Amino acid sequence: MNEQPPMFFKIHIPEHPLLEFIENIIYYSGYCPPHSKDKLLPDGHVEMVIDLTDTQKHVYDNRDLSEQSSYRRGWLSGIRKEFITIESAQNSSMMVVRFRPGRALPFFGIPLSEFENQVVEMESIWGSDFLWLREEIIEATTPSGRIAVLEKHLLRIAHRRLEFNQSVDHAVKLLSNASGLTIAELRNRIGFSHRHLVSLFHKHVGIGPKYYSRLMKFQTVLAALELQQKLNWTWIAQDCGYYDQAHFINEFRQFSGLTPTSYLGEKGEYLNYIPIH
Repeated sequence: MNEQPPMFFKIHIPEHPLLEFIENIIYYSGYCPPHSKDKLLPDGHVEMVIDLTDTQKHVYDNRDLSEQSSYRRGWLSGIRKEFITIESAQNSSMMVVRFRPGRALPFFGIPLSEFENQVVEMESIWGSDFLWLREEIIEATTPSGRIAVLEKHLLRIAHRRLEFNQSVDHAVKLLSNASGLTIAELRNRIGFSHRHLVSLFHKHVGIGPKYYSRLMKFQTVLAALELQQKLNWTWIAQDCGYYDQAHFINEFRQFSGLTPTSYLGEKGEYLNYIPIH
């Protein structure tokens, strides 16, 4: 009987200047989960995935779990307004670049709204550059060598535009840290018109500020659920900026497909992750 290769998992924190744009780079190999699908909840991030195997990976319909689309070699997962259901591929090997909210634009050069709720193969974005990068990564013999190849390429492709919009960055931080902040209050703090603020968010973040604010409230709830041992749903709803418990439950269901109570019984080991058996 053939033995499965050992699982390897590494979270790499890049150094400056990539650290200003990328939260982390995850590299793993030999991943063999006991379930067939994963539900990933929307978290306000854009991620680039480089698949180091040659097998297709699938995305499924969120409702009936029928196969919806498939991807090979690498793809960009744009900012999502709802959860996504993906394949838990056996013996998979991947590298995942997790961009900081509002700071992925320099690496792709087109408004991030073009990728909203989309999974787009990297070949259609970077062309042959992506194929050369992937081959160079595969040829590297160690995890650190593979990460070094990827970082070098990221610096090269973005070096002439490696900067982020300070106003958008400030707005993103305000919405992430103040669950009760209204968009009118945000406009006053930033000093932009509603139209200009929305335009900047679509370009740099991928969605408008109002929807991003809703995502951040949802993320605040998930973080609170990880920390609290005794749960009071009414208190959680109020603390996270919801009008009432009904509003809270409706928002939670839209972003996760579950009620808060059901989520607690199904959530996985990591935040924003639910295994589907």
